Amino acid sequence: QRSARMAASWLCVAIAALAPLAKRVKEPRLPDLSKAQATQVKRVPRFLSDEDIESLHRVAGVARADANGYTPQATLERQEREGGRTVWINHNLKELLPDLHRRMLQAARDADNELWGGVLEDREMLSIRSVEYHTVLEDGGVAMAQHADYGSLVTVDLMLSDTDAFQGGRFQTLESDGQTMPHSFKRGDALFFLSHKYHGVSSLTSGRRQIIVAEIWEGLPRRCPQRCDNPWLPCYCNYKPFTLYERHSRGAYERIGMSDIEKLRIEGLKYYRTLADETESARDTETSRESEHLDLSDIFVLGVKGNLRPGD
Repeated sequence: QRSARMAASWLCVAIAALAPLAKRVKEPRLPDLSKAQATQVKRVPRFLSDEDIESLHRVAGVARADANGYTPQATLERQEREGGRTVWINHNLKELLPDLHRRMLQAARDADNELWGGVLEDREMLSIRSVEYHTVLEDGGVAMAQHADYGSLVTVDLMLSDTDAFQGGRFQTLESDGQTMPHSFKRGDALFFLSHKYHGVSSLTSGRRQIIVAEIWEGLPRRCPQRCDNPWLPCYCNYKPFTLYERHSRGAYERIGMSDIEKLRIEGLKYYRTLADETESARDTETSRESEHLDLSDIFVLGVKGNLRPGD
């Protein structure tokens, strides 16, 4: 009986300790999209030293080797835009460059105190959600449309290239009056802004542009080879991603309502089970319709295609 009472006491303590976390998972405090457009971007000139920049290039090489050619489907649209050159540094930043990791988090807090009114305050845990190493060349440097980094709190952009090494590729944000504002962004500079503030990049007309894009969220640090969507629950995206974009039969991309992280926090993993069932049902229906118009030779070709994965 004494053991049972002790176990019950510990269970109550555990539930009490997890209650605030459970509330955050159920009721996420994410920046309001409309209010985020009215916030300012914080530019920190020469945030990176030349040594920092060289270190980031080296760490990207380590992360690229670890990925062993893996390309996350979750950012297939961006991968095609950049020719498959995106590298996810992610946990390697904290493990291999701990001082830079600390400086980035502190600078984000400083910008929050100065400009955003405490978005990062009273959080269960602040971690870097993802760290993307981008290399954009003229052959794939089409404009990146205005978008927001849904589910994150603060985004940090770090410029690795000299501004005379490329033409175009101008970072810009959408302001509350509907106008697009370009921002000065030179080698070594850091830009800090609320992740739900719409931003984009103009077309790269020549040269090579290399930057780091890191996102800070309220959640656990992850070791994912991509941009994770599970802040608290068990992470299932190690080389088996749940995608933010669905690729349709005509080759078009479409964002479906809320982001994965929003749906995860509101609906839980039930969303993914339902989505998988609906996707499988739609695929079966489409296959059935197509089979009505195929002759025997077409059936063999369909079978071969059915075994291919995106990117094969």
